[in-house]
Amino acid sequence: MQRIQKLDALLIAQIAAGEVIESPAAIVKELVENSLDAGATEIEILIEGDGFVEIQVRDNGVGIAAADLPLAVESFATSKIRSFDDLIAADSMGFRGEALGSIAAVSRLTLESRPATGDAGAGIRVSDGAHEEFASPIEQGTRAIVRDLFHNVPVRRDYYQYAPRIRRQMHDVLLGLCVANCTTAFRYQLGSDAPVVLPARKTLIERMGDVWGETISADLLPLYAEADGLRIEGYISKFYFYRTHAADMRLWVNRRPVVYKPLTMLLRHAYGELMPKGRFPFASLFLYLPPQKVDVNVHPQKREIRFKDDTALQNFLREAFRRTIAAEGGIAASSMVRQSSPQVVRQSSAEVFGQNLSNALESTPQQAIRTPIIADRTQSKPSETGQANTVPSSVSLFTPELSISASGAVAAEFPEDLVLHARLFNTFIVGTAADGLYLVDQHTAHERINYENFLSLLAKRQEVAQKLLHPLPLQNNIFASDEITPLAAQLRSVGFAVEDFGPAGLALTHVPFYVEAGEEIAAFTSAVAAVHDVASTGEALFDQIAKDLSCRHAIRKGESASLSDFRELLARLRQCTYPLRCPHGRPTIIRIDEKEVFAYFKRQK
Repeated sequence: MQRIQKLDALLIAQIAAGEVIESPAAIVKELVENSLDAGATEIEILIEGDGFVEIQVRDNGVGIAAADLPLAVESFATSKIRSFDDLIAADSMGFRGEALGSIAAVSRLTLESRPATGDAGAGIRVSDGAHEEFASPIEQGTRAIVRDLFHNVPVRRDYYQYAPRIRRQMHDVLLGLCVANCTTAFRYQLGSDAPVVLPARKTLIERMGDVWGETISADLLPLYAEADGLRIEGYISKFYFYRTHAADMRLWVNRRPVVYKPLTMLLRHAYGELMPKGRFPFASLFLYLPPQKVDVNVHPQKREIRFKDDTALQNFLREAFRRTIAAEGGIAASSMVRQSSPQVVRQSSAEVFGQNLSNALESTPQQAIRTPIIADRTQSKPSETGQANTVPSSVSLFTPELSISASGAVAAEFPEDLVLHARLFNTFIVGTAADGLYLVDQHTAHERINYENFLSLLAKRQEVAQKLLHPLPLQNNIFASDEITPLAAQLRSVGFAVEDFGPAGLALTHVPFYVEAGEEIAAFTSAVAAVHDVASTGEALFDQIAKDLSCRHAIRKGESASLSDFRELLARLRQCTYPLRCPHGRPTIIRIDEKEVFAYFKRQK
């Protein structure tokens, strides 16, 4: 077991942690993270007086040697790093060595521990800078007791008067740690409330069932993708399962719960029009990447992190979400609509930790999905020296037999024996196959065909811009010079160029080669909107413009067409890479199962 030692002044300056303890939830977080780093398989959290009277965390981890206890309660004393290189590559939950020292500075702290190889336990009490060591009858592991929080900082204590907010913060901290560590058993009790007991689980979905309700698996899609040293795995919601808030879109990076602001935008764009306006998908996602590619030391509580190449990460996540949603095999009508039942109630995460919030949803179990799994706790196995040997990127949450391709897409099915019969409401094509009745949306199907055709054209040409024979004047009252000029570089990257003709105003001189005659101004308008919306260049802008153009050129309700035209449409749709969704995420084809049709007439097949 490595001995705890005081860090040198230079390394302390490099860490530059800032204020760590801002609330009772911050103490719970730091103490539980220490327990996890110690390899604990059982953790108990007891709270009195909303954390201001007492916080107690007990674990069965590797323990601390008696000789190291005085150093353990000092700031910037740790067994987890030794140099700045260690700091950059830190993959343990905690690493700065400042938590216990910071806690002791604003409370009365008692720390008891017995290492796995020790014959007896020891303890230390810290209050207002005074230390008292004593013998302890504790069994293997560590117990930290924090009493009278902020007793010497009354201003901060007075700031936390609203108990529901304090409890919500603690519940959110515990949820993030419990879900990411499913093989660890947790017991949490707040005052006289009934304790929350989460037994150790083998799989992530089992732990999610403990937190959000055992039928949660019926409402989720498994997600997996891996590329260029990045790996993302977890679950996102099916199209009917959503929240009225973004709080249940959660991301863990190397098992550490973090706030990643672009996640909301990326998921909402991936679902597109499949998600109602003002609603947000549910997501529990675990991102793994080398520690050197992420800076976890930019926030005092490590809630926010900084990625070395955020653009590459966003592109990776965007593609992973798109593939999972586009290739979701559920083109059955029943997969698009929740089958409600008053007997089964979906838990909110807050209800598990004692809050009676009103966002519980109702659902009936549907076909079970294959289960992500953590086979063992090899990613955080303490060594005999007490140093955690963490290798977060080497452990997968998924079983080897999970039916996901190397590209991250679940195999999608398209009916091969579809027979077309008629057009319904001048919008939908009616067809049948051996497994049921099909409805094809002519507009979204045509959109998908046009969209992939545009992308194919782009892939074949490197030079995108095409000079116009005659510049097209832009109406300055719509496209003012001071709006267009700052966007010139982004617009040029997707093939558009404008020139200022002085009193005559701006004129469009170049457009992408795939823009048809007469569509130049409309395409330029879409490009300007896309630049504002996507705030990027290259593929993301091309993608948005292709979506807009594919919609403009798609067949619309009431336009004349014959069954032979529709057969050709379906043949071209079948050749698409992702035929089941339009570029905006809406379904192109829906199946009503044969059994479901029989059930409408109270008959059995």
